[in-house]
Amino acid sequence: MQFSNDNIFTTKVSDLISFGAFLGKYEAISLQQDIKDKNGNILISAKRPLRESLLKSLLNRELASSYEISLVISKDLKDALAEKISKEFRRVINLNDFSFPAYLFEKKSINMHRIIRVTLRNRFFMNYITKVIYEDKKIKGHLMEVSAIAIGLMASIKGTEYKYSNFMRLFQAAMLHDYSISDSSNWSDEEDFEGKTRHDMESANKISGNDLSPDIAEMILKHNHLNQEYQNDDISSEDSWFNNTVKLGSAILNLTEYYTHAKRLITLQKNNKDEMGLVMYQLATQTEKGFFPKQLITVFEAFFRKYAVFFEYGKKIGALQNECLHKKFALAYPKPKATQILCKNSSTPCQLRLYGQPLMVVSSESDTWIRLGEKIPPGWHDKCHLSSKLPPPPDMF
Repeated sequence: MQFSNDNIFTTKVSDLISFGAFLGKYEAISLQQDIKDKNGNILISAKRPLRESLLKSLLNRELASSYEISLVISKDLKDALAEKISKEFRRVINLNDFSFPAYLFEKKSINMHRIIRVTLRNRFFMNYITKVIYEDKKIKGHLMEVSAIAIGLMASIKGTEYKYSNFMRLFQAAMLHDYSISDSSNWSDEEDFEGKTRHDMESANKISGNDLSPDIAEMILKHNHLNQEYQNDDISSEDSWFNNTVKLGSAILNLTEYYTHAKRLITLQKNNKDEMGLVMYQLATQTEKGFFPKQLITVFEAFFRKYAVFFEYGKKIGALQNECLHKKFALAYPKPKATQILCKNSSTPCQLRLYGQPLMVVSSESDTWIRLGEKIPPGWHDKCHLSSKLPPPPDMF
């Protein structure tokens, strides 16, 4: 099947059979054009529901020369697509496995089917999400995980009650956030929090228009380019991220992307004693540094309670680094079991510097520790008085 921005079409009867099997409901499909044989006889009439047996009987028939067969975007087709896509998401939000998405949805009356069904009213979005799932794109699992967690996080923020329109826009942003790399077999190579890629901006630009709310592109715009904008994390301001659903959606999307990114990178290492503990350590450290809102991290802490010691260690490391008089030069080293705090910029005078006791860093740290642009370069680095306050790392590290 071919999926354009506003049309679903094919030139092959076999595609119609496959698509009907995908939906599990052939009668939801009807065609814009008649299917004829080479003599002009109508084999399948336009605007009539299809039957599997009839389609299969045409496989060995000589049809008229190849031409485009477009589907009628009917209510029956949209309903069948909504049910199919909802079924796919139910596999992600599986209470039997009690996964993180399942936890987020367990006590919340979120009607995911309703969110999906209403967002499919947008033809561009309907064709895109159908293509991703029908073609089983390599990125499919990632997009669905991010979407489910994003919706669950928004619903789990205490003391808030958002409208379904907010959930719908966030769902569309989560599914579309990697739009520009969705066809790539190496899409994960483009996921980067060091500012080396532009696919977030490209995705936002490419989806703009298409009868989508401009809020969606705004949420997507910087989902891999983070700033320490939550250093003060004040939710009392009327203009805070907490009260602005677009800023909230952007914060949720950034955090969810970082969480899935960290999981992918850290699980590639075979020598880690507790991979998820390291992920939680990273989340806690970066949140303390101001990259993510603390109110969102508490939702992770509530589910990943067995990793409490990693959260606490990460918070202490982040808080110590924040004590730097210049707010950006003190970095705990090495990751993750810090024994020193080094100064990243030895040319700046500082009363906390331990002169005469430099430490040689031989090589750059691995990207696996996801310092968000804070890597310590090779060379001599002065130590910092803050080193004396370093907490002992968890035994499991």
